[in-house]
Amino acid sequence: MVLGYERSNLSRKSGLIFDAEGVTLIARYSDELSAYRARRSWVDTLRNYFLLEAERDFEMAVLSSPEGGHFSLSCFFISACGRYAFWRLINDQAPEAQLKLSTVRTPSLSSPYRGKLFSQWKTQASTIHSPLVLPTPKPRERGHNSQWVKLIRKILLTEKR
Repeated sequence: MVLGYERSNLSRKSGLIFDAEGVTLIARYSDELSAYRARRSWVDTLRNYFLLEAERDFEMAVLSSPEGGHFSLSCFFISACGRYAFWRLINDQAPEAQLKLSTVRTPSLSSPYRGKLFSQWKTQASTIHSPLVLPTPKPRERGHNSQWVKLIRKILLTEKR
């Protein structure tokens, strides 16, 4: 797979990078988990906003850079539909999709929130041992309108006699 960018150019830039010559989207992340979460979000965004299918319209790859200490997520558009979606992204024709692609945020490994996030997930996962069953709905309580309905029914029944 040809990614259409040089590693030297990627190391200087941050954020979402549009490579028009290679028809590629590129982003940098500080850890592998963030890159793979972004990959999932990108696939969902491209599928939902542009009706593209992975491996038919685009290919994604997560590349590690040990010397740079970051992970790169790249999306190479293959088909004509994929290239048109890329054109819409770089020409600000799909601002919602562009916002979703550029705002995939996860706390870094050094962040204190990451530890809290995993500890919350661990406690939630450990409490779910039984099958998830939805509770049966409570019977509807009679509201203020039920009194009026009774009164109207009573009037209608007495008029018929």
